[in-house]
Amino acid sequence: MPIIKTLRESLVGNHVHAMTGILNGTCNYILTRMQSEGHDFAEVLKDAQALGYAEADPTFDVGGFDTAHKLSLLTTLAFGTQVAFDQVHVEGIEGITPADIEAADGLGYRIKLLGVAMKTDSGIEQRVHPAMVAKASAIAQVSGVTNGVAIDGDFGPQTLEVVSRFQADAGLEPDGKFGRLSKLALAAAYAAVAPPDPALTSTLRFGSRGTEVAVLQQVLGREGFSPGPSDGIFGPMTQRAVIDFQTARALIVDGVVGPQTRRALQPQ
Repeated sequence: MPIIKTLRESLVGNHVHAMTGILNGTCNYILTRMQSEGHDFAEVLKDAQALGYAEADPTFDVGGFDTAHKLSLLTTLAFGTQVAFDQVHVEGIEGITPADIEAADGLGYRIKLLGVAMKTDSGIEQRVHPAMVAKASAIAQVSGVTNGVAIDGDFGPQTLEVVSRFQADAGLEPDGKFGRLSKLALAAAYAAVAPPDPALTSTLRFGSRGTEVAVLQQVLGREGFSPGPSDGIFGPMTQRAVIDFQTARALIVDGVVGPQTRRALQPQ
């Protein structure tokens, strides 16, 4: 699960508000089997050990400590703060029974061991514990030894959709992550309709990150809009500049640098 790379690179221009994740495959395997087959904890744990999913002494996994260590690392990356591990509230899954699983199922939930980190008025809250999650949620669909993390931030579903649409328009894989290829495509889109200064033209090439940002700022700056800090990230400030430009030109306001916006950017 490439969550560390996502936090360090793809979301570096965004602010994370909360993070919820299934971070231990052993626990998720046990809970999935208990859910699907109705077996008790001890029986499924024994199978997990036979399959190599659980250690001979499974305390570190089933007690929630492995999840807590991973959560502490992700919290540091997501919020830029070092949170002491001994301040994380930790509960394991040893006490979960088939009756608990059945009761949650009847209410429309599944039980998962979650690592949760969120910003609060008093600081960063971190906790690990079994929780009921709605069956329709993405995190509830993570089964077996698989892990998964849901992140809530200022990008939000709408911004991810905008990025995906831009990627599809540019012939890229629409994964909603504004990484290196998408930034290059954005720079190329601007350069195609509004050539930069000759000094920049000579250095405009794949991998020239400074030039990508210069092209972006030059074109929007010419129209009186600023994309914000030169970080090369298609974050809220940059998208806001695109939306402002579209609004001023009476275009369809979608935040996407698509055909209509590129045509509007062409020198009159």
